[in-house]
Amino acid sequence: MRSKGFILIPVLVILFLSSAIIVMVNYLNIVPISGKIPFLSFLPSKIDTSLEADKQVEHFSLVTESRKIASIGGYETAFSKRLSFNGEILIYPVKQGDSYFMVTNGKEGKKYLFIGDWTVSPDGKRVVYEAGSAPGISLVVENEVEGKIYDSVSRLIFSSDSKKLAYVAYEKGKGFVVVNGEEQKRYDGISTIPGDAWDLSTGIYFSPNSQRLAYIAKETDKEFVVVDGNEQGRYDEVEHHLIFSADSRHLAYLAQNGDEKFIVINGKENKVPEDTRTNSLSYSKDGSKFGYMVYDYPKRTAIVNGESIKLKDEDKVYGPYFSPDGEKVIFSAEGGGLAVTTGSYLVINGKFTPEYKEINSFVFSDKGHGFAYIATTKDDLVQLIVDDQVKVFGQFEKAYGLILNSDGQYAFIGVKKDGNESIVVNGEERNTLPKDQVKERADAAAGKLEYLSANSDFTNISYSVLIDNDLWLMVEKVKD
Repeated sequence: MRSKGFILIPVLVILFLSSAIIVMVNYLNIVPISGKIPFLSFLPSKIDTSLEADKQVEHFSLVTESRKIASIGGYETAFSKRLSFNGEILIYPVKQGDSYFMVTNGKEGKKYLFIGDWTVSPDGKRVVYEAGSAPGISLVVENEVEGKIYDSVSRLIFSSDSKKLAYVAYEKGKGFVVVNGEEQKRYDGISTIPGDAWDLSTGIYFSPNSQRLAYIAKETDKEFVVVDGNEQGRYDEVEHHLIFSADSRHLAYLAQNGDEKFIVINGKENKVPEDTRTNSLSYSKDGSKFGYMVYDYPKRTAIVNGESIKLKDEDKVYGPYFSPDGEKVIFSAEGGGLAVTTGSYLVINGKFTPEYKEINSFVFSDKGHGFAYIATTKDDLVQLIVDDQVKVFGQFEKAYGLILNSDGQYAFIGVKKDGNESIVVNGEERNTLPKDQVKERADAAAGKLEYLSANSDFTNISYSVLIDNDLWLMVEKVKD
């Protein structure tokens, strides 16, 4: 049974979020804008501001719509915050005295002895969390309506279409999965991924089309995958990292019996080396490629569609990652072997990039095979590389939140040496967020709280920011 405690996270205070479900929408033509706007002019209502470009480009009108989502603060102990992907719902638990309660957009929920997992559906319409009024009494609360009481509940997860909520429950020593209130078959246990309430990984896996569900069950000393209610082969161990193909037709995972390891695809065993790396299984989006990594010390080998790709010995290598069209395969790596890291690099279709001090993100375009990444040189200069071409170099101390369209145009957040943060679109600073108006920000992590997003033609940029104790949603609209 998981601990009911919390991992205290620093208050997240500048949040970059999506105006759709998540960043991966169709990015088409970005309109470059040059100029800076005083940040406080964004609040609290719609504003029309004309911008004159520093260079010889057209004049544009920038309309910024702002809306307060919630007020935050006033609590002695507030824990990690979670924002819905559509930017409409902010939730976090609070401890007050001996009680815990959930705060949803500033509104306090019922008080409980403890609160465990909590999350918001992708469409922002369903707020759920695990709570208990006494030891051994747990239930799921959805939109402040209490569900059935169990001995314990954990690992809440929504399907991508927001229509299904699944979680693990235990009652009278048996574990089972509950889907939209319907209990599945009971087993000796359900294998879940260790973690805390901030960890969105659960051990329950929905397919991309939201129609299929898989998890790992335990009976006596054996583990096995249950998919669509059907039990597959039994093994000494099934490793967590069940992956569905993009079309949801195929399910793959690693399993082991004794010294024999298998990649199991749709229930069929394929024997692989014992050193096949956990969490390396990957399908390309178009379904044409399947790959994984083998760590046979000191060798590092990738297998893609049965063919070997030799990588540098001893280095820590992650991947494979496929472009949406399946034409590019990328590995990220750290040089220097297992004991010491000398730098980071990428391997793109077998071609090695220079070694950098750090590569903090790389992304593919939404269509085609374009890619981009942000790297810090060993001289501490940040650069942005798009399709092998350096686009931005040295202007920023940090950069994150990178998004890329199919035409190779891009947007990201740049942090200057004076601490001010700028939204950068195609190399032009769209506006600046002065450091004296925003608070400390936690590291960016797509799908949690902080990310930059654009609409389909990049004329809208969405983000959120916390000023004092008020969280504001910002949507900038460009009109020519």
